[in-house]
Amino acid sequence: MIPFSIGGEISAQISTDAEGNPYAVRFAGFSPGYWSSVTLRPGDWNAGTITLNNDPEYGPSYYGCSFIMPYDGTVKNIYVTFGSKYSNYISEGITMYPFACLAVANPNSTENQIVYTILQETMVFTEPYVGSDETIPKFTIRKGFLTDLSVPIAEGTLVAIVIGWQAEGEGPPLEQYGLFAIFGGIFIE
Repeated sequence: MIPFSIGGEISAQISTDAEGNPYAVRFAGFSPGYWSSVTLRPGDWNAGTITLNNDPEYGPSYYGCSFIMPYDGTVKNIYVTFGSKYSNYISEGITMYPFACLAVANPNSTENQIVYTILQETMVFTEPYVGSDETIPKFTIRKGFLTDLSVPIAEGTLVAIVIGWQAEGEGPPLEQYGLFAIFGGIFIE
């Protein structure tokens, strides 16, 4: 069982780009968290990757929290809860879908970069937040889970727990951000 969270004084600031795709995501860990989001590079989300390197054109990325898989295992269940850390505003007509997922990598020490591959079958969406003329109150909770999974992860693989959200709606702005506390757990056999 692997618990994860972003809480305490730190909140998970996540955002979407103009198309409603995740833009700033967080890597959840095993403590309150750290201050920095991981900003996705152009094309990363559509490619199902998250690239961490020191690209001078795009700026440095933060490593984020991760762990090394200590044995060959199979992901069976994932649970996640999002709680509004503050009053969040979502534009009217926009629906936001918070998610947690796993991403895996085998770091490249020759190129000094890490390219995580998002395990699409681990995408856990919560109940949505729906925009209106009013703010979403602090402590508004959304939960989601996946059970009966069979997702193998090999020993020695670097694993990240990625937190973000996606937007859908009738019109602009699909660029949205929010501040959340995150709680979850993963069961691996």
